[in-house]
Amino acid sequence: MLRIFRIFLSAKGTNPRIELGGLVLASLAEIISMSAMLPALLAVSGEQGSLPPALNTMVEATLAATGLPKTLGGFTAAVVLMLILRTILLGGALTYAGYAIANVSTQLREELLRALFDTRWRYFVEHRAGTIANTISVDATRAGQAYVEAARFVAMLIQAAGYVVLALLASVKFAFAGLIIAVVMIAGLGKLIAISRRAGQSQTDSTRALVTLVADALNNIKPIKSMARAEPFIEMFRSNLNKLNASLKVQTLAAQGLERGTDFLISIVIGAAFYVSVGIFNMSLAAVTILGIIAFQSFTVVRRLQSYMQRASELEAAYNSVEETSAKLLASRERTNGATDVDLARDIRFENVSFAHEDKPTVQNVDLTIPAGKITVLQGSSGAGKTTLVDMLLGLHEPDQGRITIDGIPLTSLSLNAWRSRVGYVPQELSLLHSSLRDNIALGNAALSDADIKTALELAQ
Repeated sequence: MLRIFRIFLSAKGTNPRIELGGLVLASLAEIISMSAMLPALLAVSGEQGSLPPALNTMVEATLAATGLPKTLGGFTAAVVLMLILRTILLGGALTYAGYAIANVSTQLREELLRALFDTRWRYFVEHRAGTIANTISVDATRAGQAYVEAARFVAMLIQAAGYVVLALLASVKFAFAGLIIAVVMIAGLGKLIAISRRAGQSQTDSTRALVTLVADALNNIKPIKSMARAEPFIEMFRSNLNKLNASLKVQTLAAQGLERGTDFLISIVIGAAFYVSVGIFNMSLAAVTILGIIAFQSFTVVRRLQSYMQRASELEAAYNSVEETSAKLLASRERTNGATDVDLARDIRFENVSFAHEDKPTVQNVDLTIPAGKITVLQGSSGAGKTTLVDMLLGLHEPDQGRITIDGIPLTSLSLNAWRSRVGYVPQELSLLHSSLRDNIALGNAALSDADIKTALELAQ
């Protein structure tokens, strides 16, 4: 439950205070409407009786504030007005939560994308691209849905608290009996919520694995098709799909079990309560009716409370996945300090530079001078370290030993963004953006004009 509260209170792009205020006022309006119902029932039935002092004070204050008379029509109007007010306030709070889902998902994605482009190159080497893509697309969407379910859960919890207050004002014994029954219901069916949480985690893990595998397959689709390797990949897809299918079935069964189990318990409790109230305690019809309404509404709220808790628990794993990925990206963030006045007039030097991928040395004790204004070609066999040298020059890797200087200034003293903004980079395997020719050439550089793009095309011919 605390984890659901954390999602509701900590989700960015929302204002939980607005929602909480609306929900509390909606609950108060519902208490008043239920309180005004008892004198109306007494007037209709002709039975003698009076409201408990606290409820009587609340009803009289409502009638005085609205100018309604102490008649059947006045009490009925008070009930209707308070229910309408409750509907408006509750609807407004939940509508805000519905709109907030877009803000939550969008802000989570923006933070992920910002952190993604600010992280060190080593992170991309050690993590599969499909995992990141799944987090930004699938998990971020489900994280927004988790916020909505958490908001609905909080709404139902506040409503439940309102009915507890109303029950206490009406009858302390009735209230404590209801609380005991509610606790038994929640405890008895809590196992299904735990099952849903585990199934939700399984769904998140299986979806991530599936999307990652699809991304890997698409990146290698040409050799897969060329060598007729489709069947092994389809078998791997099938394994992940089966896991995903199983988790979804478990969620469905748990949801139905929770709903039907709650209905079963509510039916027994309402029947038993009616028999005890009338057959044993000889309560008036009006009192039994109002307490019955309070009990039915309370148990309905408990039912919805469990349903929203179950759904939020299923989606909690996706919310956690986004947060964990974002935290990992931020922990791998590149340095942003350094001089921004970067120029290359003389040369680039590698001075006794060594680097190893994990425990495997790639380059050792390299001394190299690259003069400015000239073409320098690095030649060597595959795995000799040519790409690694370029990566270190761009600051994608940092040397384990030695240093790299630009016109005598250590690369570690320069702003990486400022240095890279002066670089033109053409990778060994060209991968085009699914966009315009201009976008593929400019790569987001808004400073390039159409004339610049045309010049670049002419020079490339």
